[in-house]
Amino acid sequence: NAAYKGNIILENFNIGSFLNKKDIGKVSLNLDVDGKGFTQKNLNTTFSGDVYKINYNGYTYTKIIVDGNFKNPIFKGKLYVNDPNLFMDFDGLVNLSKKDINYNFNTKIDYANLKKLNFIKNDSISIFKGDIKMNVSGNSLDNLQGDVVVSEASFQNNKDTYYFENFNINSSFDNDRL
Repeated sequence: NAAYKGNIILENFNIGSFLNKKDIGKVSLNLDVDGKGFTQKNLNTTFSGDVYKINYNGYTYTKIIVDGNFKNPIFKGKLYVNDPNLFMDFDGLVNLSKKDINYNFNTKIDYANLKKLNFIKNDSISIFKGDIKMNVSGNSLDNLQGDVVVSEASFQNNKDTYYFENFNINSSFDNDRL
């Protein structure tokens, strides 16, 4: 189990191919790293620095600052995104286990153009702003449980702008998973 400490600079590296993830493309970054392991299974790495660009879902995000830890399959840390189509601060934990995904984070989204980020296809305008606090787990919509709190939010599409001061979503199951 190799250990390392140093600086990684990547320029247009196809991280999606390296990680075998089709929705992720090329990345350019400059990160300080301190950790162990090179395979996804054994990875336990602290990192901080700049992601100059990364392609995800057919969109190239720019100007991202990251400070966190990845210990397979958990990312815990902070992201600051200052992309023309996404201004966002993120602080929390994302567990990407195939068995039971867990999201426990707070994020402040000052501006997200969901159309340009390729998340919304139908509307010509799709802008979201707001604060999200999420603590959910599960591996599909059928068994997702937990709480999502959205506050001081707005959503604009080509028809209107909708404002939400505060709303909560809770999903839970009884002992029979009903």
